[in-house]
Amino acid sequence: MLSDIDDSLTSYDGCLCCLALSLRLIHFQLIPMLSGFHESSLQPVGSHVSRWDRWFELWSRCMSWFQDRPRKMKPVLESSDEVSHPEQPFPVDVYTSATSLQANLAMHISAVILLSQKPRLTNATSTFQRLGSRSWHVQRIARMLVGNHFKEQWDPIVIAALLFIAREMSHSSQQEALLSCFDEISSATQIPVAEEIGNLRARWQSIQQDNPPKLSHRIHGT
Repeated sequence: MLSDIDDSLTSYDGCLCCLALSLRLIHFQLIPMLSGFHESSLQPVGSHVSRWDRWFELWSRCMSWFQDRPRKMKPVLESSDEVSHPEQPFPVDVYTSATSLQANLAMHISAVILLSQKPRLTNATSTFQRLGSRSWHVQRIARMLVGNHFKEQWDPIVIAALLFIAREMSHSSQQEALLSCFDEISSATQIPVAEEIGNLRARWQSIQQDNPPKLSHRIHGT
């Protein structure tokens, strides 16, 4: 049991390091506080190592984690990507602990960050084609946060990730599902998110105006 716990904690720490290094690589100029952060195992050897060498290194680490993660880091219930119901905008992925949920979320958001600046002409896929899809990682983050309700799951990293991916939800049922998460955040943590929710609603309204519903039939004479 102790060995299993140690493996989970080591894996969790590794996820946070990967997220920090991904943020540093892609958004270095926006996050000067990360300038002093480093991890010895990921330091480049020699000046010939480029920014994109580091990208591939982090991407490989991220994908390897998903494929080789410890048993306790895997969801105990993982719905098929094809499952969809009008009353349930996101299929449910169920985790056994807030730690496993947060670790998976850290790696999903790391993948989203890295894919946002994928090197040109790069095939960023792996054994599983879906791991190279930015939208797939975004949807996974949403479904894990909607489907789990640990009191301690709402740490600042999770809340920031939720705010980030919520901006990309265009369907009203998905938006309502994520708004319920913000209600849970307010209740469980007392962290004020009213301003952020207002900004989200404005963005969603703008998206809706830019993409009006298509008419089901053409009107004669127009």
